Amino acid sequence: MRTQVIVVGSALLLGVGIVALRAQNRPPASPAAPAPPAAPVRAAAPPVASPIAGYRNWTRVNQKPHQVVSKIALMCRAPTKEEIAADAADPHLEVADHAASFLRTRFVTVYVNQSAEQAILHQKHPAFPEGSLIVKERLARATSNAPEMITVMHKREKGYNPSCGDWEFLTLDGSGKQITAQGQLQNCETCHSEWKQTDYVSRAYLSEDVTRKFR
Repeated sequence: MRTQVIVVGSALLLGVGIVALRAQNRPPASPAAPAPPAAPVRAAAPPVASPIAGYRNWTRVNQKPHQVVSKIALMCRAPTKEEIAADAADPHLEVADHAASFLRTRFVTVYVNQSAEQAILHQKHPAFPEGSLIVKERLARATSNAPEMITVMHKREKGYNPSCGDWEFLTLDGSGKQITAQGQLQNCETCHSEWKQTDYVSRAYLSEDVTRKFR
C-alpha cells in the first residue's frame, strides 16, 4: 500500500515538473495590437436655409392668381418637335398631363422681395438690381392654398449668366424648403429669352391697374 502511494505521488510530481518545464520553454505571447484610434466625431452640418424663407411676407404682385396655359394649345398650326419639347419642360404646367392633352392649365401667384419691387411694379423697361428675387407659386386651381411647386428667379452678380441677364433659376417643392434644381437652367432660359426687353422677366400676371402706371 505504501509503495502504491509513493508511485502515485512520484507520478504527480513528474507531471507537474513537465508542465512547468513546458511553460518555461513556451515563447512569450505577442503583445496585443493597439486598438485603432476612434474616428473623430463630426458635428452635424447645420441645415441650409431656404433662399426664399418667409417669402409670403414679401410683396405679392398679383392679387388674383394668373392662369397659365400651354402655348401649343393656342397655336393655329402643328407644333414642331422643339416646341413640343419646350412646352413639356415648362415648370409652370403639370408635365404629367402632357401625354394626354396639350390643354393643360395651372395658376401662378407671384411674390417679390424688396430689391425687385420697384423694377417689377413701376418700371416700363425694368432693370432688376443684384439680389432681386421673384417667386412663383404653381397652383392646381385658382382657389388652391398650397402650391404644387415653386419656381424662383434670383438676380446674381454681373457676369454670372450674361446670356440671360445674370439670372439664376431655381425650382423647389411645394413647401419651399427643398431645392430640386438650381443654376443656369436651359428650359427656363429658353422661355425667358423672349423677354429680353424687360430684363428677361415676363410680367403677364400683372393687372392692368399696375401696368398702366409704368414709367
